[in-house]
Amino acid sequence: MRPYWAILLFALVGCSSSESPRVPVYGRVTIRGTALHSGAISFTPDRQHGSDGPTQRADLAANGQFRVPKGGLCPGWYRVTVASLDVRLPVRLRDPDATGIVREVVGGRDNILNIELDSQLANR
Repeated sequence: MRPYWAILLFALVGCSSSESPRVPVYGRVTIRGTALHSGAISFTPDRQHGSDGPTQRADLAANGQFRVPKGGLCPGWYRVTVASLDVRLPVRLRDPDATGIVREVVGGRDNILNIELDSQLANR
């Protein structure tokens, strides 16, 4: 009886029963080696890589670090967007279809996804 409830629980938190459960996702966002110390990072499932589900968001701490809430993300590919309250970033960094930042979340382990925005700034 317990396995049934575990599958139902995973389905309710956003992962399908055929996928692995959510895994912790955390990291740091930097610009030119300096922490982006306010704003948010979002992870939108990348449908081109077969991922689906809701977008998840995490706030950035003063040291640029983030941790995706609610247990993390389902394994799969994500388009990453970043918004800041202090630094003027290109608008495309807030658009999952234009950002150019794609990361894979791997099941069965913690995922450290450090995001360096230097190359995205060079393409203004």
